[in-house]
Formats: sequence, C-alpha cells, structure tokens
Amino acid sequence: MKNFFAAALLSLITFFGFSGCNKTNESNSGAEFYEVTKVSDGDTFEVFRYGKKEKIRLIGVDTPETKLNEKNYKLSKKHDINVDSLVRWGKNASSFLKQTLAPGTKVRLEFDKDSTDQYKRTLAYAYFQDGRMINRVIAESGYCFAVFYSPNYKYRSELEAAVENAKEKGLGIWSVKDGFKKKMKYE
Repeated sequence: MKNFFAAALLSLITFFGFSGCNKTNESNSGAEFYEVTKVSDGDTFEVFRYGKKEKIRLIGVDTPETKLNEKNYKLSKKHDINVDSLVRWGKNASSFLKQTLAPGTKVRLEFDKDSTDQYKRTLAYAYFQDGRMINRVIAESGYCFAVFYSPNYKYRSELEAAVENAKEKGLGIWSVKDGFKKKMKYE
C-alpha cells in the first residue's frame, strides 16, 4: 500500500510538476501565443486559434497590393505614384512578411476597440515572443503607409512616427525614386 501511494504521488508530481516545463515565460504570465499558418500579403496573415485558422489584418499598417487592382490605381492617382512601383513594393512587402512570419512562428495578438473589419478579418496588433510589435517592424522597415480607421487608434502616433522615420531614412517604399518620397497624407 505504501508503494502504491508513493507511485501515485510520483505520478502527480511528474504530471503537474513537469507539465509546466514546456511552457514559455509568456504563457506562464497569461499571454496566449498562436501559430502562424500562412501569410496572405504584407499586412495580413493566418493563425491557428481556437481550433481553426483565423485571418489577421494588422491595424495601422497598409502595404500596397501585390496586383494591379482598383486600390492600387486609386492610390497611384491620389498620390501621383507610379502604379507599377506600387505593385512591386506590394510584392516586396509580402515577401518581407513571409520571411518575418514563417509558418510555425508564434505570435501574440492585441486588439483595439473594433476587433473585426468588413471582410470578417480579425483586426490586431501582433507581437513576437520577444515582445516586438510586428506592425511596428513593418512600419520601421518602410513597407507600409500608416492608415487608421476609427475607432482603432491605440498605437497611431507610434506607428505614424515609425513610418515617418522610415521615410526620412529612405527605407523600403521610401527608397524609390519614382514618387514615393512625396509627402503622404494619412487617411
């Protein structure tokens, strides 16, 4: 009987004591991390969350589209930017996010006031396990415009400053000599 209790106690210690060893510090502090399954373009990706794939649209960053479409034509006309350059930088932004968020990468999501958009994508600020904000990394690298829609303004000043800094340094989109260095108005 004594051996039975010792074995049971050892089993409980093993189960409860070691089950936490595989958790990261972030999960121990209550933060939930989700696995990236796919990157759609420069500002949208999918994670596996609550047993299914969920499309995440990053708040505050808007990368050019990867194809000639109405959005790129409107942006081109509005800001007098060569539409072919927009498409090229859309592809570059998409490649950058695919390298940055390879499948299997773990991300934490933070939400603002509205958590979904008109296309039923989840709107979020996303973070690497080391705490860096992915939205900010994209902005600092010069792959986006800073665009915000009401009421999601939580990190507006921070992301707008990161885009301005990328412009001043001539990074990413802002390194192009065919129109991107013009002052862009935020929408």
